[in-house]
Amino acid sequence: MPEPISRRHYDDDFKRAAVKTLLESGKPVTAVAADIGIEQSNLHKWKKKFAHEFTCPPDDAEHGGSQHAEITSLRRDVDSIKQTVDDLRNIVKKTLGARYSL
Repeated sequence: MPEPISRRHYDDDFKRAAVKTLLESGKPVTAVAADIGIEQSNLHKWKKKFAHEFTCPPDDAEHGGSQHAEITSLRRDVDSIKQTVDDLRNIVKKTLGARYSL
């Protein structure tokens, strides 16, 4: 009987480093993913999630990194809140769904 394939989990620091490598190298996603040893689809998802942390909007260039750092922090907070809302939504569906056929 074949062994089940286990999924690899990467922490956010690894994902950010992969996105930073992608953005700084100028190489295509396929090349960077192969270099790192990950699936292209993962790198695409991580790029969507973390690329904003490595690009400073042109309007903020004169203010340095302070506004950029604040924006990055606020985006992380929003992501965390979205995850909490999703978790709570799933809990409500599980607990009330059986009772009310949701």
